[in-house]
Amino acid sequence: MKALKTLETIVAVAGRIDLGVGLTVAAIALAMIATSPLHAAEESWYVGLGLGVGIYSEDESTAACDLLHLSCETDGADFAFKIMGGYQFTRNIAVEIGYSDWGGVSVNEDGLEVLAFNSSGFSVSAIPELPLGKHFSIFAEIGMSYMTAEVQGVEGGPFDSFVGGASEDVWAPIYGLGVAWNLKRWTFRLQWERIDPDTEFDFNDTKVGAPNLDVIGLTAIIRF
Repeated sequence: MKALKTLETIVAVAGRIDLGVGLTVAAIALAMIATSPLHAAEESWYVGLGLGVGIYSEDESTAACDLLHLSCETDGADFAFKIMGGYQFTRNIAVEIGYSDWGGVSVNEDGLEVLAFNSSGFSVSAIPELPLGKHFSIFAEIGMSYMTAEVQGVEGGPFDSFVGGASEDVWAPIYGLGVAWNLKRWTFRLQWERIDPDTEFDFNDTKVGAPNLDVIGLTAIIRF
């Protein structure tokens, strides 16, 4: 629990500088491509499975409560997983597609759940990589996710208009940074990702935005 709280604190700081973080990731990715010496082509297909923690932005998760002057809090995080496949053009660049389920977050008022968000979706990303010796590398991720963001109210609560649930399909930018440990056919990644859905739900004729999402996880990849 202490480790999870630490992760949530790090993510909360990053969440306050969304634009800066996104531009920083893009700049790092471009620098990797521009300054990395091109290694001999290591072309290969690969598939992978990732497990981690999805952390929803608390300020945006509780925004609906603010409209009703309710004091709400969230449970913050949930289990997330990702399955993906890609093609490694050289050791410096790959392209991959994947499907992720980022779990959900409960919004609670006086200890009782009143609202819940969850999301899942497909993504396509470019993975620029900077080798650090034979086995290690750092990498960035820049791409887009076609995600389904859902909101669900609890019957008898203050959000009865969402009891039946509402969902939106939307394109959302996805970016991230990580480190990789490369073996003969296997690669293990430790990675942070940010998904920023630009979508809103109608609540009593008021627009309520879906929360940002950060994922911290470990991915195992095997190459063919």
